[in-house]
Amino acid sequence: MSLSYLLDGINEKDFIVIPNAENSLLEIYNDENKSWVKQNEFRSNFPRLKPTMKIKLISFAGVSTKVCFDVQLLKTSEVYKTPCRTYWNAQHFLKYIDAVNAKIFEWVKGKG
Repeated sequence: MSLSYLLDGINEKDFIVIPNAENSLLEIYNDENKSWVKQNEFRSNFPRLKPTMKIKLISFAGVSTKVCFDVQLLKTSEVYKTPCRTYWNAQHFLKYIDAVNAKIFEWVKGKG
């Protein structure tokens, strides 16, 4: 995962990044501690903001996952919530493709 941002004159070390995921387990790597941090751990365990960060997403079969991040300014405890993005695991995506193909087949069959 790569993050893009403009923090002109602001210190990245003033921020921590907390991942959030629905229907999945999500971990973020803390380079300083050399450890993976689960999304439900103490905020003090989360890594400081960096241009490139590692995440590990473990999704459940047949389920889509919305992933977003909280970026917390440590000095004030204010939190910026990023927009969420939806991800699908392979099984969920294949079921979707199968459903689309079936609908197209029915539509073409009905045309003649």
